[in-house]
Amino acid sequence: MTDTVETLSLPEQPLDAAYFRRVLASCPKSVVAAPCGYGKTRGVAAFIAEQWQDGILYVAERKEQLDSMKRLLVESHGIDPERIGVYHSDSEDVERLEQEGERKPIALVTHARMLSYSPEEYVVFEDRGEQGHRQLLICDEAVVPLQILCVPRLFVTGLLTEMGLDWQDIGHVSVEEIETQIRTMQPVLRAHAQRKFSQVGIRYLDWTEYLPDFDQRGPRIRQHAYALLLQQLLLGRFHCQDEVQVLIPIAPHVSWFAMVPHIVVLDATAHLTDYLYEGYTIVRPGRWNYQDIQSAWHLRLGQGKQSKTALSTHPETFLEHFDHLVPSLLQDRGFSNPHVVTYKHLGNDDELLPDVLASTAGQK
Repeated sequence: MTDTVETLSLPEQPLDAAYFRRVLASCPKSVVAAPCGYGKTRGVAAFIAEQWQDGILYVAERKEQLDSMKRLLVESHGIDPERIGVYHSDSEDVERLEQEGERKPIALVTHARMLSYSPEEYVVFEDRGEQGHRQLLICDEAVVPLQILCVPRLFVTGLLTEMGLDWQDIGHVSVEEIETQIRTMQPVLRAHAQRKFSQVGIRYLDWTEYLPDFDQRGPRIRQHAYALLLQQLLLGRFHCQDEVQVLIPIAPHVSWFAMVPHIVVLDATAHLTDYLYEGYTIVRPGRWNYQDIQSAWHLRLGQGKQSKTALSTHPETFLEHFDHLVPSLLQDRGFSNPHVVTYKHLGNDDELLPDVLASTAGQK
């Protein structure tokens, strides 16, 4: 039977490796919008374990998510850790990639690294001495897809002059010629990238201003940003008054759309923001039951800002307050089916917080 959006959105079906295989067979660019805690990440780990030979790129927001995915692959699915590269600012794999060009079949990458570096660094992988092109990108939760790059008009005019173009040529250059122009301009862009954005009046990714001068990440990030600027500019996608403003696609599912043949995004609320997923098919295997909520309670801990860091630093305080609140809701206020909205983990342990809370309350 051929799957459809309807069959892939049927409730109560397990999000296992077979499910993700069906999704990609039906819709090569897909978003799985299942509720939090429904098993998206664990299911996609099983899928990676079966398909790693194709070259997998898994992207998540936090380093802890990458480490957790590596543990899942190694401990639950028996994947050789030597086949897994974890790429974030503190990882040894980044150093080996930059110094030795080592590219592993399974690449676990942070969103920040994806938005700051050229796709060429991660789209190719090596296995058994042979190179291949990655076939699958998995984005575990989406990020803001666009970033505004503001550039002085005179700076842009200088880039156009370097390419032998003028403002009248913008919007009339073929895609093939744009790619050729960007490749030809790389030495020029590399030279410009040695200076921080603020030194030439550019506003973009403010955090790069604080990278030390000896850190080569800054120049690489800026060179990549200039290449994206030229691409959007020559396509005619910009706004110009006193300065030139372009929207830079930075979310991997946007900027990598044409780079990888198969993409899966795991986004629990994608059906509410479908405008972020042009060209994607959204499937919903499971439903939020927020329509059933009659009353909302906020658990305050007296620990200041209730960030994940604060909760993981004082987990005993959170659990103590939870142990007091839930019985009172069940017994004193007559709530028969309370739902708790919180983080999946507290700290770096692998124990799921929903499981801890469920055992405490005696039910899920």
